[in-house]
Amino acid sequence: MCYLCGLLHNIGKVVTLAAVHDLAQRAGKKLASEEYDRLIETFHRHIGARVVTAWALPPPVPTVTAQWEAYASAGGARFESNVVHVAHALADFTLLESTPLARDLLVTDAAYRDLGLTPADGEPLFDSAAAINAELDRYLAP
Repeated sequence: MCYLCGLLHNIGKVVTLAAVHDLAQRAGKKLASEEYDRLIETFHRHIGARVVTAWALPPPVPTVTAQWEAYASAGGARFESNVVHVAHALADFTLLESTPLARDLLVTDAAYRDLGLTPADGEPLFDSAAAINAELDRYLAP
């Protein structure tokens, strides 16, 4: 269930991007990237929740989609929301912020600790960040 929640936790961003782009084209408007970013940020949570509800996905998927960033208030889906929250933070660390400061902030965060993880538990991923990014660069190269 955590895997499904993780796959869909930001589905609203993709759906919102598609809808905003379609609406802009229909209106004959050219939006700047900042405008896309602002509209996606404004609407993606609500749209994501509506999408997973329309798809009749089982609990806790709708709750996680809406609450993964605020896992502590996710009620019965707290665990799944926290798994997605921490996984998202680990992915961000690996892809965007592979610094000692970011690593220290991540392993001392309440969400990380609430899953019973220790700083040593993240070491294999932390140590692999450069290799993961190199592989992604190779795979995504034109």
